[in-house]
Amino acid sequence: MNEFPEYQELLKLRKEYHRLTPERKLKSVEEAKLFIQEVGLATLTTGSELPSIFQAIQGEAYKPGSKGFGTWPKDQWWWGGEIAKSPDILSIKILSGKTIFISKKFWQTLDTIERYVLDDLEAGRYEKYKLTPESKSLLEYLKANGPTRTDLLRKNLGYIDPEQNRKFRVIKKQLESLGVILGNEAELETHLHIDILSRWDQRFPNPLAPTPRVPRGHAFLLALEDLLYSSIHSAVVVLERTAVKWFRWSEEDQRTAVDRLLETSRVMRLPIQGENMLTTDKWIGESKQ
Repeated sequence: MNEFPEYQELLKLRKEYHRLTPERKLKSVEEAKLFIQEVGLATLTTGSELPSIFQAIQGEAYKPGSKGFGTWPKDQWWWGGEIAKSPDILSIKILSGKTIFISKKFWQTLDTIERYVLDDLEAGRYEKYKLTPESKSLLEYLKANGPTRTDLLRKNLGYIDPEQNRKFRVIKKQLESLGVILGNEAELETHLHIDILSRWDQRFPNPLAPTPRVPRGHAFLLALEDLLYSSIHSAVVVLERTAVKWFRWSEEDQRTAVDRLLETSRVMRLPIQGENMLTTDKWIGESKQ
């Protein structure tokens, strides 16, 4: 028997909150946008403890039993592109390189984190984030030239042949997973898939958050703490070992933030079948009602 009988209640709450019951399924892209505003953070595809748009659609897969794009909803595969165009929703690849949609109410928190990481990189602390040296050239090019199409970036930075193109994709993915560069699909007359890349401080030239009254490093940790709390709340219940590795920023910093959340009782630890699960104080309160 579990030490926490409310765990089963949490799973029921998660099913309801993530819109996995038949009467709660998403029926339109506008409903999906409202869902993201409600939960704060959501992925497009399945595969994490966070709410998923495709999972909440509860629709038929394009190719049942397959993998990758075949698992996408047959009739709603295009929703992700429409959601990304919303002025109140940010599409960003910080969930271990996976796209996540973030409601505008969390942009200030994310802004504090991204400007701190960018400053770290400007100071040359690339090893801290396990980045390749070539990442510096890409960031510096964007800083000097502004948002740029990926085809022009490859050409101007010398990524010409297939092997170099693979290297470029690795660099791009690393920087996108930190959130310091963002990509928007370019609207072209051709069928080529080309993104326009910009730095975080180019997409948001003016800081979204007020000037912190504490040292920058402390402000970063407080913002990370808030983002992790919001992420855990969106998940309802999540493996602790997953929560401290959700993002590509320092795992040590994420561990510190989770420990702080536990110390202040904003987050609760539930030992379930040999694993430590995390949930928030608010969900514990809901599960006991």
